[in-house]
Amino acid sequence: HGQTYIEDLRWKVTQARGGSAQHRTTMARGNQREMSREKNLAKQQAKLKSQSKGGDPEKRNANDKAALQAKVAKKAEMKKQQEAEAARAEANKPVVRKKTGKKKEADNLDDLLSAGLAKGKKK
Repeated sequence: HGQTYIEDLRWKVTQARGGSAQHRTTMARGNQREMSREKNLAKQQAKLKSQSKGGDPEKRNANDKAALQAKVAKKAEMKKQQEAEAARAEANKPVVRKKTGKKKEADNLDDLLSAGLAKGKKK
């Protein structure tokens, strides 16, 4: 035969299982094939989902453009309202002015002392 002892045993085991010499190892890849099929199926479904936008591309572009313009107009209107509210709040804000009272004439020391003594000596 010219085969080694190990090769002869492999051939006998393969023949006993009813398989060919090409399929002598079982579960060499494990579940890699099934996992690959599931992953590919998910990828195919995602691809179909992204392509599921029906209709004419020109119509889609026109609709997208209209929606974008509406969004921009709405945002501009909101900004205008916020600016108006800020201006209104600024207008209603009370104006704080410094007090400009008349300068008091300097009281002399005797008047101050006598005023303090008069209040303290209640009988």
